[in-house]
Formats: sequence, structure tokens, C-alpha cells
Amino acid sequence: MTQARAQGPVGLALAGGGPLGAIYEIGALLALSESLVGFDPTGCEIYVGVSSGGFIASGLANGLSPRSMPIY
Repeated sequence: MTQARAQGPVGLALAGGGPLGAIYEIGALLALSESLVGFDPTGCEIYVGVSSGGFIASGLANGLSPRSMPIY
């Protein structure tokens, strides 16, 4: 099986939703990183986030993995 590779910069856009939205996004990022071969959410070139998604995006942009993000 061959792997598809993205052409150009890879970006990540995260929506808001308050504390519950942040928890959902962290779970979705964990699922994506486990299911997509070669996907690392801390390795994107562009991050965009609104509200709680901005907090998650800033953590990812600074190298904080979804697994190490506190959700309390």
C-alpha cells in the first residue's frame, strides 16, 4: 500500500465550543494521530483557532501534544 503525501503546507483549523469543545477537539486530534499514518498535529505549518480552538492551536504550535494537554 502506498501512502498519500500532502503537497505544500499542511494547516489545522480548530473551532470553538468552550470547555466541552476543547475536550472534544483533543479527543479528535488523538484519534486522527492514531489513525492517520504520518500525521502529527504538532508538525503543521499553519494553525487557526477560534475561542477554545485557539488555546488548543497555540499549544500545538508550541509543541504540546494532544495527549499531554490537561483537560480538567
